[in-house]
Amino acid sequence: MSGSGSDGFVSTGTGNTRVGRGISEGDVNDDSCSSFEYETTVGSPDPSMLSSISAGDVFTVDLIQSVPGFAVVQLTNSSKQRIGGLTPSAEVEFITQCIMKKNTMYQAIVLQISGSLIKILVKSI
Repeated sequence: MSGSGSDGFVSTGTGNTRVGRGISEGDVNDDSCSSFEYETTVGSPDPSMLSSISAGDVFTVDLIQSVPGFAVVQLTNSSKQRIGGLTPSAEVEFITQCIMKKNTMYQAIVLQISGSLIKILVKSI
């Protein structure tokens, strides 16, 4: 597939996604929100939490703040400790709209860890 790398990511220009279509706010509906998933890396991971993270761990995706065009989304573990965040992107804007308009909940599953780089799959619960 054009635009895909050896790691299985497909570049959308704003992040990495596993969906095969463009993303727009007009796509926010129950089906698109519940089936949406994408791979990315944790933004600004908390260094004190790195040693406790393993492949397969599941984090909660929490919307902290949202204003038009910008959302603060953080990842927390089962103890509600902040792991890191999601870097602003079209995908984050889309899931923000799904959380606010459709009450869709998302989780982040750790796929791989390399030093402070944590690759995750973000998907609905």
